Amino acid sequence: MAVTVMGVAEECSTAEAEYFLGLYRDKHPHLVEFATSLENVLVKVKVDRYYLVSRFQEVREYSPGS
Repeated sequence: MAVTVMGVAEECSTAEAEYFLGLYRDKHPHLVEFATSLENVLVKVKVDRYYLVSRFQEVREYSPGS
């Protein structure tokens, strides 16, 4: 099974990044160094559609809010 997400991605604002990195650090404390590396950025995606593929031929499309 695979999921493809289609949408528009952009870097999180400083306030958003601080909030979401806090959640991430709480859940994955062993990855704090990785998560806070200056080489990484936190990205948010405004999702237009999801494609769920199973058995290589079964494709389902989901749109948020529909």
